Amino acid sequence: MHSGSTIINRGVALVSRAAMLLILLGVAITFVEVVLRYVFNSPTTWAYKNTLWLGAIIYLVAGAYAMQRRRHIRITTFYSLAPPWLKIVFDYLTVFVIVVYATLMLVGGLEPAFDAFMNWVRSGQLLNPSISGTIKPLVLIMTVVVVILAISNLLTDHCGSAKRKPRSDTETN
Repeated sequence: MHSGSTIINRGVALVSRAAMLLILLGVAITFVEVVLRYVFNSPTTWAYKNTLWLGAIIYLVAGAYAMQRRRHIRITTFYSLAPPWLKIVFDYLTVFVIVVYATLMLVGGLEPAFDAFMNWVRSGQLLNPSISGTIKPLVLIMTVVVVILAISNLLTDHCGSAKRKPRSDTETN
């Protein structure tokens, strides 16, 4: 991992590994639902919503994981053909766009996320999690995490030690 071992990087690595287990949990829930529905003719009311909820969590964590590992979407054809000075411009422009996006997400999404979370806290059930009450706040949290990772990657790539070799897009982590 290029970005060092900051707390945020260790946290993303830990949460990412836990999210891998959530995939297995989603498969297990789906298997139980299929058996109950088609073998015992007794479908559940909670399986679909829970697998949808787990999938949303996995998707959000995967975004932070991709940013940490530098596997996010980039137009690599232009980037690889660009001279080093233009790559720096692209990197700074990318972080600027991410910060602007995150700022707009936080400004526009903080109140709805808070309201959804508070509504879920008052009316939530154990096997019936509120998708909006948990995912809306998690979207904002993961947006902030992605911004922190993008800034960390930028600082590591362009302001790090002179001994460190330049980052290559073809590296495997």
